[in-house]
Amino acid sequence: MVNGAVAPLLITHASEDPRFRDHPGLHIYGIESYIAVPLTRRDGTTIGTLCALDPQPTAIPEATLIEFRLLADLLAFELAAQEEEQQREDALRLLEDFIAIAAHDLRQPLTALYGRAQLLTRRARRGVAASELLASAELVEADARRAIVLSDDLLNLARIETGQMELTSQRFNLVELVERLIDDAETIHRYHAFQVDAPLQVLIDGDEGKLAQVIRNILGNAAKYAPPTAGRIHLKISVATPDAAPPLVMLQIQDCGPGVPTDELQAIFQRRYRTAAAQANQIGGTGWGLHIAEQTIVAHAGRIWAEPTPGGGLTVGFVLPGPAPATA
Repeated sequence: MVNGAVAPLLITHASEDPRFRDHPGLHIYGIESYIAVPLTRRDGTTIGTLCALDPQPTAIPEATLIEFRLLADLLAFELAAQEEEQQREDALRLLEDFIAIAAHDLRQPLTALYGRAQLLTRRARRGVAASELLASAELVEADARRAIVLSDDLLNLARIETGQMELTSQRFNLVELVERLIDDAETIHRYHAFQVDAPLQVLIDGDEGKLAQVIRNILGNAAKYAPPTAGRIHLKISVATPDAAPPLVMLQIQDCGPGVPTDELQAIFQRRYRTAAAQANQIGGTGWGLHIAEQTIVAHAGRIWAEPTPGGGLTVGFVLPGPAPATA
């Protein structure tokens, strides 16, 4: 075998060689002599094989082998260079996509933020009542949070796609984090109702900021696709304690919206994937949120999934390992 090995393969008389005389391929194609030299990258992995064959027994002198090795080195260098060039082009396209997404998707919340800030300033100058100013200020705050969330998504996306995502792990109370995120969601999505079903405390080891982004993205999707009249968005946290294993923490977010067809449930975690319904109904979005969520959960040694909500809608859940019990 040449692929995966560094040594060339030489056969000078296959029908008399005990290693190959019963090989069916050599009999089928009438091969008696054969030389194969692996095409090896600089890191030692193989790209393919340079080979030559002859129906007649042929002695293969050392000079021929040297020529084959030199030619194989040249071919391997050229193929590796083509691979590297393709990787550079892919990285450039990814960067161009990233810049386009950032320019397009940040423009909307920043434009809204600027417009509301102007309106708030004009009202304040006219001496509008404090209650009206407070309502305008809350809208400005909501727009600012949208911009911050999107900028966090874009930054994490860049780190994920370039393989530079790092986790800053610490122990924290997941329930407290969820309560803060629900408060934010109620400000941003003022016409939706949210319900939390969780114990008072669920400790977990992980990157609190990145897990907050995951939960925020899933909540935002639920509010985006489920109309306020469809029902509450329900967030549940539970803890399972398997025998002789650390506890497992499960978080689920359920909505009562239109849901996602079964054949698209796995695809929604792919980069830039938009469901057919979202495209048909021109629902805004980048298609990156759940991809970022999946990569983040996997980096925490967890698992994320999507499934239909009983009675209609979509449930997105993830499981993370809980902290191991302290030992004496």
